[in-house]
Amino acid sequence: MSKESHFLFYSTEISESKVLLDNFDTKHLTKVLRASVGERVLVTDGQGSIYRCEIEDISEKTILKIEKRESVKRVLPQINLYVGMPNKDNFEKILYSVIPLGVSKIIPMITEFTQKPWWKGWEKQSKRFEKIAVTAIKQSHNPYLPEILAPVKFEKSLETLTGTAIYLDMNGEKITNRIEPKDGVFSLLIGPPGGFSTAEENLISNRGAVPVTVSPFRLRTEVAAASAVAIVASF
Repeated sequence: MSKESHFLFYSTEISESKVLLDNFDTKHLTKVLRASVGERVLVTDGQGSIYRCEIEDISEKTILKIEKRESVKRVLPQINLYVGMPNKDNFEKILYSVIPLGVSKIIPMITEFTQKPWWKGWEKQSKRFEKIAVTAIKQSHNPYLPEILAPVKFEKSLETLTGTAIYLDMNGEKITNRIEPKDGVFSLLIGPPGGFSTAEENLISNRGAVPVTVSPFRLRTEVAAASAVAIVASF
């Protein structure tokens, strides 16, 4: 497989005719791929566009000449993932797992059973999460960078539900194509380690959300998130 088709780079420095790759991607391009001037690479802006480019100059940063721009339609259904906060390591595992599957938005929820509030100083930590998201879209060739919101209290998060709302419950019905995404959108809710409390499940149900199951067994939050998103994305 060619370098051009196998690797996707990411940049926010894109003009009408040029793309600038940062120092990190320049090192990957030169040290790992051994690319040189004149070779071609693919770049995304994270907003749905993929650029076919020719390497024009390599120094601390790489200058690319745009040959062609392709606009890629967002895959439906749109999935907004509401997830009860696990620990930091498992939250990162969720990002690595669900972003390549095309999740549009990730909303971390502070629930009754959420444990230690490790996310204090979110603005600083969110920079790392954005890097994870960029890595995930580059690896998967998904040209849409998802939005990762700051943690929000459970009750407040319910005010933002759109489309068809579903939540994981071992006693719910199996996810099938009979559950249609309203306006092409699913709001998928997954509890933290320990699950949703009874009061929270009642609030979710009052919002019209449908309880669904992906397994007859108890799943860790990060496993449940990846499994549910994979199934919903296949609709």
